[in-house]
Amino acid sequence: MSRLMKTDSVNANGITQVLNVTFQVPSADHQPHVTWSSPQANQMYSLIVWDAGALILHGMFYNIQGSNLQNARVRNVAKPYHGPKNPSNRDQPYAFLLYTQSRELDPELVMTSLESALASSQGSQMTFTPVVITSQFSSVLSGPVGASVLTVNTDPYAAGYMKKNKIVNNCPAMLTPVFQQLPLVYDVGSVSLTVDVDVTYKTEEMMINSCCREVRIPAATRMANPMGNGDIRPVYTRHEPHVTLVPSNFFDTYFLLRRMYTLLMLDVTEDLDANNNNPNILLHWQVVNIMEGELMAGETIKSYQKPLPLTDGGSRVMMFLLLHQSSLVTTTGLDRFVGSDCPAHLTGRCSFNLTGFINEHGMTIDGASWFITSADEYSRYEVIRMALQGTSAACVGIEEYGDPCPNPTCGAELAHASTLGIALVLVSLGKSGHFFTNWATTYSCHPELYFKPETTEEIRQILAFAREKGKKVKVVGNGHSPSDLACTTDYMVSLEFYNKVLQVDTENLQVTVQGGCLVQDLNLNVLPAHGMAFSVLGTVSELTVAGVISTGTHGTGANYGIMSSYVVAMDLMTASGEIIHISKEENAELMPAARVGLGALGIILNVTLQCEAAFNLHQKQYPATLKDVVENLDVYVTSSDHFRFFWFPYTENVICYHASRTREEVNAKSSWFWDSFVGFHVLQLLYWISTFVSQLVPCINRLYYRLVYSSCTEKIDQSYRVFNFDCLFRQYVMEWAIPRNKVGVVLMELNNWIITNRFPAHFPVEVRFVKGDDIYLSPAYGRDSCYINIIMYRPYNKFVRNDKYWDAFEQIVASVGGRPHWAKDHKYTSGQFSKLYPKWNEFCRLREQLDPNGMFLNANLERVFGKSAGKATASSVYV
Repeated sequence: MSRLMKTDSVNANGITQVLNVTFQVPSADHQPHVTWSSPQANQMYSLIVWDAGALILHGMFYNIQGSNLQNARVRNVAKPYHGPKNPSNRDQPYAFLLYTQSRELDPELVMTSLESALASSQGSQMTFTPVVITSQFSSVLSGPVGASVLTVNTDPYAAGYMKKNKIVNNCPAMLTPVFQQLPLVYDVGSVSLTVDVDVTYKTEEMMINSCCREVRIPAATRMANPMGNGDIRPVYTRHEPHVTLVPSNFFDTYFLLRRMYTLLMLDVTEDLDANNNNPNILLHWQVVNIMEGELMAGETIKSYQKPLPLTDGGSRVMMFLLLHQSSLVTTTGLDRFVGSDCPAHLTGRCSFNLTGFINEHGMTIDGASWFITSADEYSRYEVIRMALQGTSAACVGIEEYGDPCPNPTCGAELAHASTLGIALVLVSLGKSGHFFTNWATTYSCHPELYFKPETTEEIRQILAFAREKGKKVKVVGNGHSPSDLACTTDYMVSLEFYNKVLQVDTENLQVTVQGGCLVQDLNLNVLPAHGMAFSVLGTVSELTVAGVISTGTHGTGANYGIMSSYVVAMDLMTASGEIIHISKEENAELMPAARVGLGALGIILNVTLQCEAAFNLHQKQYPATLKDVVENLDVYVTSSDHFRFFWFPYTENVICYHASRTREEVNAKSSWFWDSFVGFHVLQLLYWISTFVSQLVPCINRLYYRLVYSSCTEKIDQSYRVFNFDCLFRQYVMEWAIPRNKVGVVLMELNNWIITNRFPAHFPVEVRFVKGDDIYLSPAYGRDSCYINIIMYRPYNKFVRNDKYWDAFEQIVASVGGRPHWAKDHKYTSGQFSKLYPKWNEFCRLREQLDPNGMFLNANLERVFGKSAGKATASSVYV
């Protein structure tokens, strides 16, 4: 007991017995069984659990009758048991102290005394010593008469607890000595880790047929845990993980803001093999120039490649390294660190010169994490599908496997599945019970099955399955369309994981991507890394490329068309599973229809988009009057590359935005107070109040114009940062394209209707301009157009009436030949569209050829094309 005596808080001379302390789990976190010898059956005791090193109270029990804490006939709890969570590597004495009582203690008096003692110690557990209690009850308590002392050190559980509760992050310090012992080619013996690299994989449920076995794999979340169970099966690593950087010092909030990082994912299996004299480190992922601790803010040099260990290849060690950059990494020329001879069995995962990369850029290792993975059902499924390993080799040791499969049905499917003799069924079965809702939460649906394919063959199999079952198929993007365009009750297909960048052509300034690739990812990572940018963008970029094309998404600029007009080529899978390549060289006659197809022609697999050299935009913002803008519209529209304006209902005020290309450096500032607090949170609260008192809306519109928008400002920023802006909170929107010379007529009539009907119209009414085109279903077909977008916010997702406003606006724009935005709400049907679009009948004939049974139609498209649109005969299929 000498260590307790050193604290001068416990008199150990009276201790006559050692307490029996038993933990039922391999952790001191759960309350243990504590027993002792009691010479008198009615003797009462108090028990104090105390961290004698950190001076922290971990539990206090009193009025205990008997010799067993758990089974005592009478027991009061002053403080529930709380296990030790020592954050340091230093041993701490953790004591159980037993005192005798001469009589029963008053619970109210004990609690008052304890609360007072803890309050004076500035915390519920801080700097506590038993004497603060025993001295107040010296006439009742004697002892300690029994004790038991544990030696407690930190462990991964304690470190994780401290980190989770933001007390201290000791995880990098714990991992450092383990990491230093790894026999990597790059010498890590002196590395001191300062940042936690938290790697989290999240996967949805899937079913595969692998080696003649049907396997259902549940949805799961897995984290790389180098200090604990380090194994993660390949099936759970099939999607890019979420990586979070956590510094060891929580209180240094600017730690990550001051630093720039590179993240590498490497297969270091051979490097850790002491018997391998020429080890290969294989690169699976590379992101450089990560700023502010946000991986998405970095530049992806090599997209994530999932690990696929072979059946006879043993376990693989996958390591994440966080490298501190001393300066910005130039993204060109980094391929010199990648070997030219990629292992044939690991396509796309090439040898990497780690030492050369680190030394040339003057980097240091700040963080690390790793896991071990071995072959499983999914990796066998993939290596056979990708022809990386033969079926018999991949399926060795699987009892159910046979050639052909013992199950006759399975064998028949396999014979049909692949001319390469791939021994598995290339079908990833859909998930039932999925609930889909769009971003605005204005439309939702329950598809019968929900698919997330990763490969072209899986998409083909889904369509084959739908044909067999007589089901409709609807492809969904990122859910931003504020209409029911994406809804279905049959089969829904998300291209979330069909999202790879296939080629970047820097000579022709073109990028080729799969349909599920997000425009945002291209803006942030891919295009800047190659000195490229889109010529024009819409308001938001959290959209899939296929969705942008299918709905005719647009930006603004008198000399710039909708984004579909920048499509150079695409691959389209029709309802039959046939893939049609469309470009100016092949099937060029399909291009005017396919560029805006509403998802009705087929599934967009790959798209090649025309870009231009990366550029900055100089944006000028200033106030004007609605009357002046509409009277001098051509001057406003043509005086910059990209012009748009916002009109504030119940005022004559507009705010104008002019943006033009510039060679000047980025100079953009933001204000959390004005942009977020006032511009978002306060506005949402005010509009919510106005749902009860609608007369407030005109005042809110006027207030925000004067408070936030009426001043003149300028900024210079990367093009996509100027094109995009925050859409704030949930909302109803309606947007129509009209001839540019009708802007004044429409806005003045809309203004008159709002004032006459006293409708509480929210701001802004957004007005943008687009160059005419020859795309069959483009709202800008054959004419330079103006898009007018009206809005009604839904503060805190509250329902807000908008039907009268919508009907009035639709009548006004219809009177000047308006065409609705395909992704937004409208009530038009086939008969009306046939009068608006000169090429309507040509598109419909082509649609019926490519999809004769209407597989790609849903309720929205049946209104657009007519309910009989899917009843063409199979003989008219496009060849």
